[in-house]
Amino acid sequence: ALIRKGKRFGYVDNKGNIIIIPKYKKANEFSYGLAAVQERVKLFPFIGKWGYIDTTGKKVVDYQYDEASEFSDKIAKVKKGNKWGIINNEGQQITPLIYEDILNMWGKLIPAKRKGKWLFLNYKGTEVVPPKYDDIYSKEFTFREGLAAVSINEKWGFIDGSGNEVVPIQYDGVKCFCEGLAAVKLNNKWGFIDKVNQKLTEFKFDKVRDFHDGLAAVGIKNDLKGKLLDSEYRIIKVNNISKEQLYKELEYIGIGYNFGFINKKGDISIPLNFDIVTDFNRDRAFVNIGGVEEIMKKEFLLFPVDFFSGDYKNLGRWGLIDSSGKLVVDFKWDNVNRGFFGTDTTFVVHAEGMWHSIDINGNYINKTNT
Repeated sequence: ALIRKGKRFGYVDNKGNIIIIPKYKKANEFSYGLAAVQERVKLFPFIGKWGYIDTTGKKVVDYQYDEASEFSDKIAKVKKGNKWGIINNEGQQITPLIYEDILNMWGKLIPAKRKGKWLFLNYKGTEVVPPKYDDIYSKEFTFREGLAAVSINEKWGFIDGSGNEVVPIQYDGVKCFCEGLAAVKLNNKWGFIDKVNQKLTEFKFDKVRDFHDGLAAVGIKNDLKGKLLDSEYRIIKVNNISKEQLYKELEYIGIGYNFGFINKKGDISIPLNFDIVTDFNRDRAFVNIGGVEEIMKKEFLLFPVDFFSGDYKNLGRWGLIDSSGKLVVDFKWDNVNRGFFGTDTTFVVHAEGMWHSIDINGNYINKTNT
């Protein structure tokens, strides 16, 4: 395991005994018997260069790279200057250092960028898909359920692990496949397809998310003019208020949606009756009444901010439903943690000025319910 002593890194065994003394400027964990370490070299005494050592501390690959990754499936990506390449766990280059970028190496193919276009390499370093794509969706996890979303001329489709375009490049937008289905956008509306491009739903939704527990959240805008919000995101009531006072209080425009859920047959299984929803997790989803899904500052009305990236401060009340749409807990919370960052059996909610853990039935944990 990697340890740090002062400003230097070294390694210990599983009993905590030092096996390689802390002497490296930077270091990564061991993988496939090698670890990337950075050491000062004569020509670069202040910056240092990366190489690889074995489990005895013996240098296997010279200190020559500006960046070096851990090994994945016996290969690693390395960088010199502004170009990347790939080496094997014997230190041999299996590609030249000619790529502007190389992404993750845990899918069936490896995405790389050359001369401004994306291509795909196999694990022998051969370009099996030539450089022709303008963009790739999800650069951290490119292949989801065996398919990767790629783009040409602002149109999107999907390729498989052999590089075949299994979903034509024809959509205006896409999301990754999840539970065998993907959301795709056409003519500014979202729908869903399967892995052979069979349409699950019509293109009729303004906002969608991935399937979780067999259900996907879908939304339709309910008020294109939006709701007027103050600096605390509270809805401003415009009755008996002057234009001058309204503009003074106005800080944000809220964009509202009606949200519900569809099942894997494409049917609406939970009606679009909510203002905000979270994905299902463990047969539960948080739902909101009285909130606003997106906001825009009045000075930047062309740049919406998705509320799923932040707090749900002062936006309606939250309840909890099950996958049948039954309300498990009434609308009693003023905030929720949308990521369900509790344990395997708990969720996190906010009420009475405090965050609380609850079980799947909404009961407070370590708190007496009254």
